Amino acid sequence: MNSLPKSIINIISLLLLISYSFSADPIELEQNTFKKVVLTEDETQILLSISTQTSRMSVDVALSHPSDYKITFNQYDIEPASFKEIIEPQNSKEFHLNEEEMFIHPKRRLSSIFDTNQTDLIENEDLLVGQSKITLKLGQEMKKIVLTVLKDENAKADSTVEKAIFVKYKLVEEQEKKKYQLKKEEITMSQDKDMLSINFGGVEQLEENANLTNFVSVYNVNLFDKQTLTSKYENVYLYACEETQSLLSTNIKLKGEATKADNYLKIKAPLNDKKDQALLINAKVKNGDEEEQILHYKLFDFKVEEESGERVWPEEKEEEKEKEKEKEKEKEKEKEKEKEKEKEKEGEIPENPTNTTNSSTDGKEKNEYILFIIMGSFGGIVILTFIIVFIYVKINGNKTDIEEDTDYKDIGKIEAPSNKTDKGNVNEEEE
Repeated sequence: MNSLPKSIINIISLLLLISYSFSADPIELEQNTFKKVVLTEDETQILLSISTQTSRMSVDVALSHPSDYKITFNQYDIEPASFKEIIEPQNSKEFHLNEEEMFIHPKRRLSSIFDTNQTDLIENEDLLVGQSKITLKLGQEMKKIVLTVLKDENAKADSTVEKAIFVKYKLVEEQEKKKYQLKKEEITMSQDKDMLSINFGGVEQLEENANLTNFVSVYNVNLFDKQTLTSKYENVYLYACEETQSLLSTNIKLKGEATKADNYLKIKAPLNDKKDQALLINAKVKNGDEEEQILHYKLFDFKVEEESGERVWPEEKEEEKEKEKEKEKEKEKEKEKEKEKEKEKEGEIPENPTNTTNSSTDGKEKNEYILFIIMGSFGGIVILTFIIVFIYVKINGNKTDIEEDTDYKDIGKIEAPSNKTDKGNVNEEEE
């Protein structure tokens, strides 16, 4: 009687192992590469290896059709037992069923059906536009992590649409902190027929005193036919990962402090048979040797129902000719200005045939100015002469004045010396 339950367990174990062996083999990915995995089965397993002993793993995940699939993370350390051990187990505890009647490997004590996340493995999850960034806390004995993609039972079966998952992982010591984010994820736009005036925010730095000398942001602006875009992927932001035919594409490259400022762009959209269009913008940011990050703005829908007047764009040769003509005109203007300056130095008044009234009034004003100068100079000379004559007369007139009380009778008279004095003098000379 005891052999019957034992044989049933062996058969169940064998069937489980056979079914497991016929399922698709797990896909092992390399680190630091954004890898696309096409989802052809109801369940797809992707292995993320732990090559060096680290405390955490950072995983970036983006599903093409997130409403049709879910993902789980678990430790994956399977070491399959030999066929002989299954048929004739040496230890009764080699294989067993848990309470949910799922196959359990003795070395893992984990379910082979990874339909739920392993407890305490996921430390943090950031939901970004178009993708998720998940941080896993690793144990010392872990060698591999399995990312399982499970198809929803209610998912629509459509063989014409490719469904995929994009995965990138790397080993880190600490949980990665966001360094950059968009100031605004929403795009604002005003439309005049087919002319679009687009406004979108710059990149915000989350680190204090961040050095932006080598920080570069490249904004990619794309217009798509909305039906074509959504028919390929439900997650339209995957256009940045794969080449998708756009109706119009342009980009803006900014560096340093300019990346913080809001952006304005004016473009002319195609008519696209008056069908719905989608405006998608992303910012590829990088600071020096850092790893490039992609930040997505939210999709903006619009429609062009009327074209504005077409602008005739000249050919390149015509543009060059026009530029040469403009240069020649500028040279001629410079020569004319030099001639006018030379005439002004010589005292000639340059003629201006385009404005005769201005030239005549300017001449009159100049003549009046000269007349005032001459009259003022003449008046000044007369006044100065009068002052000089007045001073001269005043000074010389004082020297030639004759006093009326003076007696002129004795003028020229010689007086004889007195006898006393003369005799005395004579005697003394005689002696």
